[in-house]
Amino acid sequence: MVEVVEIAKKYLGSLSPAIILLFSILATAGFIKWSARLADSFRTIMKHPAYVILVLIVAAVLFYFYFKFAAPLLE
Repeated sequence: MVEVVEIAKKYLGSLSPAIILLFSILATAGFIKWSARLADSFRTIMKHPAYVILVLIVAAVLFYFYFKFAAPLLE
């Protein structure tokens, strides 16, 4: 059993940098996709004044629910 753990430590020690590099590449790609979608959504909302008002209403409702229900649970 100890031999298996030692072998796993050896391989994990040599593969850790590659795993970290792969994870950082995937995280960066996800962030770039997310920011592009966010920019597209922002442009769509700003095209019409009614969309801006709708965003403000939705934000107000979400803030209300947060401070009414979630914030007391976190205290």
